[in-house]
Amino acid sequence: MLKFSDINGMVVTINHLKKWKSVISRNEKNIYGKRTITSTVVILIAILTITTFDCSAQLRAKGSFAFLSGQDRLNVVFNYDELTIMGLPEKDYFEMKSPNYYEEWEKAKSTLFRERFLAYLNKNLNEKRMRMICGNYPNAPYQATIYVIATSRNWEQLICEVDFTPNRSNELLARAYIKSRSKGAFGVRAGTYTYKTGSALGYTGQFLGKFLVQRVKWRKK
Repeated sequence: MLKFSDINGMVVTINHLKKWKSVISRNEKNIYGKRTITSTVVILIAILTITTFDCSAQLRAKGSFAFLSGQDRLNVVFNYDELTIMGLPEKDYFEMKSPNYYEEWEKAKSTLFRERFLAYLNKNLNEKRMRMICGNYPNAPYQATIYVIATSRNWEQLICEVDFTPNRSNELLARAYIKSRSKGAFGVRAGTYTYKTGSALGYTGQFLGKFLVQRVKWRKK
């Protein structure tokens, strides 16, 4: 994974992300486990979160996204190399499952997961009549790499890191960390492990889209 060394003199590596994940994990007991949480704590959590659109996702960003202004295409690729599932590396987790379980997961990576993320991302950009379309555009000037980092218990939460670079380059221009939650029909968190992950990735795309609409000075269609 890329180092983030040229913005505000900071270096952000996977160790930094793990620290951020541990903070979120410690706070989950307060945010999601206690039903007696007070409105004051809710307000403080909202203030401390750099960008929070609703309870389904939290987003933190570093760097300037101004380079996206005027772009009509953005190449999007996914990377699962750092993924841990319920605390285990992806490979170790699926070794405990049947082959069919792993085959369904691998198929979902290239279909359901990607499609959900892009559908919600582009929907939010299009609703605001922004010019940029995200997808499989290998010749686009810029690329967003979606590092799927970790899932929580019951597949209900997902942490992703989104790195923005010039296409075919390792120069890191901007980065977003997104923690999202799966949600089924009528807000009920139910479904298979692939459905929940796809749902969480859909919300990841949705809130990234909302964030970009707010952050980038766009030329409208």
